[in-house]
Amino acid sequence: DFLIFSLHLLYVCSQEASLSKVFEALTMTSNQVSCTAALGFCFQYVFLVIGFLIFPEGYGFADMDTHDCGSLGACLLAHLDYGFRSAPVWGGPDLTWAQFVFDYIYNLIVILILAAIVSGIIIDAFSSMRADLQAQQEDQTQQCFICNINRSVLERKLVRFDQHVFQEHYMWSYARFLMRLEMTQDSDLNGLESYVQAKVQVSDFQSWYPIGKALSIETDEDNNYAEKDLRVKDLEELRGVVKSCSDGADAQMTNVRELKAAMKDARESVKNMEFALAQLASDVQKKADALAAAAAASAVSASAKKGGD
Repeated sequence: DFLIFSLHLLYVCSQEASLSKVFEALTMTSNQVSCTAALGFCFQYVFLVIGFLIFPEGYGFADMDTHDCGSLGACLLAHLDYGFRSAPVWGGPDLTWAQFVFDYIYNLIVILILAAIVSGIIIDAFSSMRADLQAQQEDQTQQCFICNINRSVLERKLVRFDQHVFQEHYMWSYARFLMRLEMTQDSDLNGLESYVQAKVQVSDFQSWYPIGKALSIETDEDNNYAEKDLRVKDLEELRGVVKSCSDGADAQMTNVRELKAAMKDARESVKNMEFALAQLASDVQKKADALAAAAAASAVSASAKKGGD
């Protein structure tokens, strides 16, 4: 029957991605919308009772004239059917202050506020769904599915996120491993596989999943620690070499100063010896001159004596 199969169009619409979000929003807000509809029913009943008491001549609506409804139930049904579409319509050309206040409050509460509440509930549902979808997409693109480490943390450690996700922590490799544990007999498993199988059977995944851990990060940290220790040792050795060089330089400077002082003393001694030798040469020359003069004088006197004889 085409009347029955017409309901299947809703199922066809729900299979489309965009329309499925509409159905999901309606199901999420069904409780809130139902409560708002009940609140609208209460407001309609309150306005109906006030209208019965204050306006015995009655009033109608834009789509239906209900001023001559015979009972409270008929008027309530008319209110519920036409009251959400338009405000009350009065029969006479003149509008009293009571009719004005009643009409204004009715427009404000029923036509504006209640409709805005329903629209706001549905719009908030769509906003919440969009925020959840964005959070899911961000979690899928920025977090590792296995270790739950953020992309920025890995990249600060100089680890490429794509390489980490598709090689180091490839989720389908874990899925194949779990499938192998499920399909393999217990006798064919090794010790590590038996341990993981026991944890999986009790739904204990945190004990063997590398949550918050990655081999590349831990290796880098170990290397950093080793480099830091090596650098400290190198600095200590360098400090010792510099200290020994400094001590050796101080000793050399001391020796140089002592050598300079000795050379200065030697130069003074040489000068004194030269002065003494010059004095000695002068005295020898004087003695030689004196001896020569004495020899000449004696020779003159000897020749003089010979001539007298």
